[in-house]
Amino acid sequence: MMKDIYFCKTDEEWLKHSEELEYPIHVTPCSIIIDYDDDNCIYRQLDNIPAVARLNHIKQLGIANECRNLAGSGQTRYIHSLICATKIDYLAQMNNLNRELAVTAAMMHDMATTPYSDSVSKKLKLGDEANFESVLNSSTGALAFLDKHNISKKELCDLVTGKDKSVLGQLVSSKGSIDVDRWSYTIYDAQRIGKLSSVLGNPYCPDPFKSMKIIDNTVVFEDVNEVRKFLETRVYMFESVYRNDELMAKEAFVGELAKEMWEKGIINKSNIFRLDDSQFESLCHRYNEELSARIFHVGYFDSYGKLPAGEEEVRQFMAGITDRPFVVKKGFSMNPATDTPVLFKGKVKPYKEIDMPHSNSLQMRADSFKYTAVYGFEEDSELAKAVRKAEAKFGRVNAPTETK
Repeated sequence: MMKDIYFCKTDEEWLKHSEELEYPIHVTPCSIIIDYDDDNCIYRQLDNIPAVARLNHIKQLGIANECRNLAGSGQTRYIHSLICATKIDYLAQMNNLNRELAVTAAMMHDMATTPYSDSVSKKLKLGDEANFESVLNSSTGALAFLDKHNISKKELCDLVTGKDKSVLGQLVSSKGSIDVDRWSYTIYDAQRIGKLSSVLGNPYCPDPFKSMKIIDNTVVFEDVNEVRKFLETRVYMFESVYRNDELMAKEAFVGELAKEMWEKGIINKSNIFRLDDSQFESLCHRYNEELSARIFHVGYFDSYGKLPAGEEEVRQFMAGITDRPFVVKKGFSMNPATDTPVLFKGKVKPYKEIDMPHSNSLQMRADSFKYTAVYGFEEDSELAKAVRKAEAKFGRVNAPTETK
């Protein structure tokens, strides 16, 4: 029997373990139940660490829940970490890997997340991997847990930051492929917001347990079709959710607000990783009540154009021709991970070598986000006129076409 978790392959197994356990924790969409009753349960011990428990109060997609068509996105970083951890836990136990290190890395990997996640961290340039070790060092609960379980801090940091290239490192943080973290948040986000059917045409959910395998110390996928469906979902999520115009507009404004508070010392490195969403929102309300009220309610912002120019170049030009409230934000390309190792006809190859046309199509769609966008308050005709002048100077970028 596996430690702490039950991996249920059928509905009958799910029902049986749900009824037998006194304190079951159900983790979807993994078909996993955690036996939470035992004091020695590693998940229960991790849950008692304040730096980990804080993630229960930070939304996975930042400000997205305050956008019109993303209102179902209010899942937390803690739930994401739990899903990620149980998946890696299962794979670690199945393959005789260090499951305590694996679960710890997965549950702690987002500890250096700012309030409202990427919506705040990107503007302040506070990447979670870059700040992970300092946040870990400031958490007495986390350090005590590592000592108790004889977990090396260096090994943990290397796993979380992608420096560990072992099998476990490939599962936790693999830059050029599909790790469990990316698979977890992409599929679960798509499920939460109802986008899976837009990509796959049916309620089918890609499942890493069905195709992940370890061959010659490499994490590979046995089913090419599984990889294709996942990559389609990932790129589509960037097109329709992660780069959604209203979300980008709100992120640009909340980023500027966070930057102002940072420059005035209201938030800083010593407190930003201790604040949760509600505490950060309260600080925003006290600092700028009018703008904060717009940011943390549905609507109020819009996109006014996408320009093929640098962020600072666009900002300076716009500031010279209008005094209307606006912010600019540079988009960026994302790697759809087409280097993912796949077992194909008995050989391990990168996905792009197996399906080059599809791989190129995905990369072209990802590259279409290389532009600088201008955002402002809704129905601002004066700002719209100014952006038309900017388009006359810099040119115009057409919005990416969503794949149905």
